[in-house]
Amino acid sequence: MMKRIQQWILAYKWPLIAAASWLAIATAVFGYLFWEELWEKLKNAEWWADNTLTFLIFTVLVGWIVYLTEREHERRRRAPFENWKVSITPRKGEPYEHDLFWEEVQKYLSSRVEERRFIQSVCSSEDIRIKQGKINIDDENNWVFRDQKNRLYIFDFRKLEE
Repeated sequence: MMKRIQQWILAYKWPLIAAASWLAIATAVFGYLFWEELWEKLKNAEWWADNTLTFLIFTVLVGWIVYLTEREHERRRRAPFENWKVSITPRKGEPYEHDLFWEEVQKYLSSRVEERRFIQSVCSSEDIRIKQGKINIDDENNWVFRDQKNRLYIFDFRKLEE
């Protein structure tokens, strides 16, 4: 139950922050009597007739700002993991490239185990079995190399025969 509450809070943190900020500012500016006056106005049908359009416009505007903020946050979170490719040079045949999904790259860069599984998967797609042990992917002269600058994983299986 507690985990569900935490997930809900994380999912709706921006609207919750906006609402809490609005409540804090209203209390600071107008004092605690503001809440009693607001409650009286909310019970009044005439007040609703006058302010419904304003309330809707405000709600849409705040929702739009929250949406744009969340979209920018997501874009910045994904930026280091986007536009990665894998370049494969088989033993026989022409080299080719594939695009990688940003979620996969995030997984590979954050976990050596996942990166090792990725390397084994590419090798098995080329019918190559690799021995257990450490693979140095930071060495440019190795048969597999991770180029952070160009956002590229390079597999050169011709170097395995050497």
